[in-house]
Amino acid sequence: MDLENLVMTYSALVYSVIKGYFDSESDIEECVSDVFVKFWRAMDRYDPERMSLKNYLALIARHTALDRYRKMMSRQEILPLEEAELFESGSVEETVLDHLEREDILHALEQLDQDERDIIIKRFYYYKKIKDIAVEMQCNISYVKNRIHRGKCKLKRILIQKAKIETVIDNISETED
Repeated sequence: MDLENLVMTYSALVYSVIKGYFDSESDIEECVSDVFVKFWRAMDRYDPERMSLKNYLALIARHTALDRYRKMMSRQEILPLEEAELFESGSVEETVLDHLEREDILHALEQLDQDERDIIIKRFYYYKKIKDIAVEMQCNISYVKNRIHRGKCKLKRILIQKAKIETVIDNISETED
């Protein structure tokens, strides 16, 4: 079978395996191409007696998608606060308030259970899909959803409590002036 027929026959299969890993159509199409190139380059290693071509291509697709996804996630660099502020347009007051809010959120996150904290960070900081978090943590989707809900409720309570305390302190400070 030549490459063109291979692509025509199995591109839908490869696409369906890969599409769950990426949001961008261009990333999906690029990964599909990578799968066929990998197969074509290593075609001599394929043993039809061990595995069907369909399953073999699906396996290559899964591994290629995972590798590409991991590379994309590792390239997402987190800028230090000082560098990130260079790209923000706003007053000094806004920058300080943003920094304080981040500190408050980080402090609140530290008060969560380890699982809740990990899941919240993966979901809302790294923008991972719930099903991907479940696979990574080797648990079911309902567990992840439950931990997200509980974690968000706890964060809300912690941050509201902190705001109440700060309001009381501000009121005391104003009466002293």
